[in-house]
Amino acid sequence: FETLPANSDTANDPLTFNVRPAKNDPDLPVPDLPLILEEKWEDGITAGTWKQFGEPLPELKPDQGRLESTAFDPGGDKNYESGVVSRFALDLTQGAVIDFWAKGRATGPHWQSASVGVSLGTTEDYAGIEGQPAHLIRTYVGAEEELDYVEYRLGAEVHREPHRPLDDSWHQYRILIAPDGTVTFYRDGEEQYEAEAKIDLDVHAQRPVMVEGRSWETDILIDDLRIYGTAIWPESIEIESVSPLFRSGRVVARDLDPLSAVMAADIDGSGLPDLVATTNGA
Repeated sequence: FETLPANSDTANDPLTFNVRPAKNDPDLPVPDLPLILEEKWEDGITAGTWKQFGEPLPELKPDQGRLESTAFDPGGDKNYESGVVSRFALDLTQGAVIDFWAKGRATGPHWQSASVGVSLGTTEDYAGIEGQPAHLIRTYVGAEEELDYVEYRLGAEVHREPHRPLDDSWHQYRILIAPDGTVTFYRDGEEQYEAEAKIDLDVHAQRPVMVEGRSWETDILIDDLRIYGTAIWPESIEIESVSPLFRSGRVVARDLDPLSAVMAADIDGSGLPDLVATTNGA
C-alpha cells in the first residue's frame, strides 16, 4: 500500500498486495444511521432524486448488475466525466455512510473509471458538460491500463492501491464519515485507509453525493448504492430535460394562437407527463 502526497506523480509505481474475492455480503456492520436511499437502478434514473450531467449521459445496463440485475454506467468520454448528482445534500455534521459496488473492466489506457463520493459544489453547480465541481471525498475505481489504481481521497490527501488485481470483478466500497469529520475508506469489508485530515465542517456542512465516471469503449458498472445519514432536501426542485430533443436549448418563439391541440406524453424520460401545445402547421 502507498499513501501519496497531493502533487505526487508516482501513480505508475509498481505495487503489490493480496486480494480476496469479494463476498456477497462483506462483514461490515449496518450503519446506525437512517437509510436515505437504496439505489438498485431497476426503476431507471429517478429525476426527482438525481440530476444527470455530462455527454454522453449515463445509461442503465440491464442484466449486467452484480446479481444479474440492472447496473449504472456513468457514460462519459475522452474529455469529460458524466454521471449524476443527488438533489439532496448530506448533512455531514451528523455523520454519513456511502456503500456501493463497482466493477471496472480495463480495455484501454485511459478514460475508464468510476468515482463515488461527496462533491465540493452544490447540485446547482452541475451544469452541462464543463460545469462539474471537484470532489470533497471520493473513492475512484480506475480501470485504465496506464494509470491502474483505486484511489481514496479526502481533499488533497490521497491513498492509492492498484486496480489490476480487482479488474473485471465486483467489489464493495464504503465511505464512512464520522460526525467529527473523520473519513475512513473500506473495500470488501476491510478498512483500507483512514484519512489524517478531517472535513472542515464549518465550510462543508452539507454537500450532495455524486456518482460519475468515464466508460470509453468499455463497461464501467455501479450497483447497489446505499446512502445513510440525514438528507437536506430543497424546498422545490426544477427538473431538467435529458431528452436530446431539448438539450440543445432551442426555444420556438412564436404565438400559439390559434391553438390546435394539447397532448400529454413523457417526452423527456422523466417519468412525468409533458404537455405539448401545437398550432396549425407547427
